[in-house]
Amino acid sequence: MARTPKVRETPPPYAVDLAHRGRVVVPAAIREYLGVAEGDRLVFTPEADGSVRLRGLKAQISSLRGAFRDVASDRDLVAELIRERRQDAERE
Repeated sequence: MARTPKVRETPPPYAVDLAHRGRVVVPAAIREYLGVAEGDRLVFTPEADGSVRLRGLKAQISSLRGAFRDVASDRDLVAELIRERRQDAERE
């Protein structure tokens, strides 16, 4: 289940130091805003203007759900996959 951000206001910008081996500490207010905690995976996306977007992996995955639903709307991709797997198993 995805966490929801606890902080409603957008936190202010924070300056952080780049530590040994490229490590960065994400400030608590930012973690709370993103709804992430220790052990969660994060996605850094470089932007054309030189900035970096930071999102929790769960939020990134959630935003992609249904992105390709129109590509194969007339096909049952799950049934096709199961059929292919059964054919592969028969060949073995």
